[in-house]
Amino acid sequence: MADEAPPLAGLAGRAYYLRPLTVSDYEPLRFMELAEDAIHVYRHRSVTPSPDDFVRSQWADVLVNFAVCRRDTDELVGNVVCYRADHQAGHAWLSAFVTEKHRGAASFEVLSLFVEYLFSSFRFRKLYADIVAPNLDHMPSFPDYLFNREAAFVDDVWIQGRYHDRYVFALWRDRWIELMGQDQQRMGAQLAADLISGERV
Repeated sequence: MADEAPPLAGLAGRAYYLRPLTVSDYEPLRFMELAEDAIHVYRHRSVTPSPDDFVRSQWADVLVNFAVCRRDTDELVGNVVCYRADHQAGHAWLSAFVTEKHRGAASFEVLSLFVEYLFSSFRFRKLYADIVAPNLDHMPSFPDYLFNREAAFVDDVWIQGRYHDRYVFALWRDRWIELMGQDQQRMGAQLAADLISGERV
């Protein structure tokens, strides 16, 4: 669309790219997040916010918010967010959402682009991800391979008729630098089926 912002340097991968969010992205993102596969387990947890409330939620305590798009079609397929940044303590929270169709293909590439941007742009020591247990079924290698589990909250959230555990994971800058020095194709193959789905509380 005419008002779409182009990807910034360093935010384009082989199949996907990140760009600043625009006004025209709000409504498509709202429908994506409220789709059947996401409405219960993503950040709204079964609530259907009004269009105005949805826009406000996109920027509440947010430092960075990028649209995730396909390179071949420019199709919007999700967004990635850095929020609750504490520059004094050196950490922030990471959240990401991609549509069900693109979760396997987009996961490693989108995560790499966004995490590299955050660690290179800000002096964060680590990035947190808040994930509910049902989402771990979609990403078996993502937390253990990249993140350290730092907290577990038993029966903490109510989703579709039962309580589920919630976890806090952390990715340390030093760990990320170490991983980026390894074979990225091997890493990508291990993470190809994973979903980036950090939960914004």
